[in-house]
Amino acid sequence: MAVREEPLFLAGHFVPGPTQAEVRSPWSGEVVSRVGLADEAMAEEALADAHAALRRGRAMTSGERRAILTKISTG
Repeated sequence: MAVREEPLFLAGHFVPGPTQAEVRSPWSGEVVSRVGLADEAMAEEALADAHAALRRGRAMTSGERRAILTKISTG
C-alpha cells in the first residue's frame, strides 16, 4: 500500500509541514499516511487567520452567513 503524504491547510493553501507524523493502522501497525505538523509560526498564522475570519463573520448578517453556508453545502 502506498503511503499518502498529507500537507497542512493553512491560510487557504496546502503547505508541507516542517516535520511529519506517521499515521498507523490500528489493525496492522502499518504506516498508512504521513501528516504535516505545524511549527509555532504556522500555528500563530492560523490563529491570526481564524480571528480575522471571526471578525468578518460577526460583521455579516445571518442571511449573508446562511447564503455562504448554503453555497458551500450545495457545491
